[in-house]
Amino acid sequence: MIEKVIIKDRTKTPITYLDEIDMFKNGTEFIFKPGVNVLVGLNGSGKTTLFKIIEYYLMVGDIFCERGQYNGNVNRLQTYDNDISGIDVFADYEKNTFKLSHFQDRSDDTILKNVKNFCDQIVGCQSSQGEKVMVALNSLFNYMFSPDAKLSFDYDQFKDLFPEYYEYVQSHKLKEPADEYTILMDEPDRNLDLHNLDHIKNILSFHKKQTQLIVSLHSPLLITWARHQSHINLIEFSPGYADEVEYLIRKIIEE
Repeated sequence: MIEKVIIKDRTKTPITYLDEIDMFKNGTEFIFKPGVNVLVGLNGSGKTTLFKIIEYYLMVGDIFCERGQYNGNVNRLQTYDNDISGIDVFADYEKNTFKLSHFQDRSDDTILKNVKNFCDQIVGCQSSQGEKVMVALNSLFNYMFSPDAKLSFDYDQFKDLFPEYYEYVQSHKLKEPADEYTILMDEPDRNLDLHNLDHIKNILSFHKKQTQLIVSLHSPLLITWARHQSHINLIEFSPGYADEVEYLIRKIIEE
């Protein structure tokens, strides 16, 4: 589970373009709750950048089943130095974090890392853009609930090789282990038709046991629905964005 992300000094982080985004001013805090968290805002407001921060600090790989494999993270760990001190990411680092990986975001190298990734790519290569999103979603959940899923991550293996990162984890992991595993989904509603949008709505419709969702939404229909759900922690990257979306939808319908 991820509890919060605090921007302390945006010049001391591997994400070098934070000073170009208003949402990441020093002192900004992003608070996440157990259950469903939804990020909304204009294009370029920083939603995907927040995912990149979380993925970097928690070592979430390019494919949903990469995290937990030592070799897949060595190159990334070699970049961890004092520059990571500019952001605090408080989380249960010992539990795994899962990620929806869109087909167009995958490199050839990532696809070839193991048989599961390769087979996933074969299934989706003949599909439409919207169908590829659903294939990726199904692959993610099938993996999470399979016997092969890695549910924990041993950071002690990096104690001697990468002491700076190990010390960072020790000072930022939650004092009490969380009951929830985090799933990161950046725009799972991308290119979807109405029937598949309804499928995403069902995923977000209630707080599932042992599951924390952090999701960014693009669809005006889903954003309008989400803003009225009491169980959803709505995080706006553009002030008043959800209200504006609903206003425009109603205006279009009335016209």
